[in-house]
Amino acid sequence: MNRTRRLRPGPLLGLAAAGGLWLVAPEIYTGTFSDLGTFLSVAALVVAVVAYVLAIRRYVRHPQGRVAMTAIPLGVLAFVLLWPYLRPPTEVDEAFPTVVAAATDGDTSTTTTTTTTTTTTVPPTTSAAPSDDAAAPTNSAPPTTSTTTSTTTTTVPAGPVELARASFQGLTGHRGSGDAAVYRLEDGSTLLRFEEVDIGSGPALNVWLVPGEDQRSLGGGTYIAPLTAERGNQNYEVPADLDLTDGTWTVLVWCDTFSVEVANATL
Repeated sequence: MNRTRRLRPGPLLGLAAAGGLWLVAPEIYTGTFSDLGTFLSVAALVVAVVAYVLAIRRYVRHPQGRVAMTAIPLGVLAFVLLWPYLRPPTEVDEAFPTVVAAATDGDTSTTTTTTTTTTTTVPPTTSAAPSDDAAAPTNSAPPTTSTTTSTTTTTVPAGPVELARASFQGLTGHRGSGDAAVYRLEDGSTLLRFEEVDIGSGPALNVWLVPGEDQRSLGGGTYIAPLTAERGNQNYEVPADLDLTDGTWTVLVWCDTFSVEVANATL
């Protein structure tokens, strides 16, 4: 008697989901195989998930209990790891910051205003007794003019100065476009600004500054802040002890969850 093996829906659904992810977010796979460390991390996660499912199926006898204990944790895990790739990209448009600087020797312009005041002094008139021969003499003096000069100083702060600019490139299959620019503001602080960027999605994306050209790892880098959004214009404050005019620097967008580079720009 021939026995026909029954196809289970689980593996088929898994293959269909994997194919759909490839079509919608291929960076999930390209990032996984980008380097050995990332691949081993993802492989360990997959092994842990499979071991958990097998343990539930073996030790939990109640069918509804098996479904609940399997579907709920895996659903939460999939949401946390995969939703950042599947949701629409976030976008912000932060304005360029305005900083009022204190006046310095090179930041002032002087305006001189001259005010002229005319003062006329009329001396007293001496009168004599009238006579038939002549009228009484009158003493007069020319008017006196005095000039007062006042000086008004107006402070004109210097505007932001662009120190460096570079274009983003996508890494490990992620998107990457737009510019990273470094500005020195009026108060002397340094600003890192993303302008019209479009950076690949992913969980736990952070901005780093790494010394050197086209860096793709965090070695010797300085953490700046979480990525505000995948698209738009964004401002990031650079630590005061970091001199970006000293040598070449790479702006690196890094995914902490999978330890993989997403995009970078060499300043």
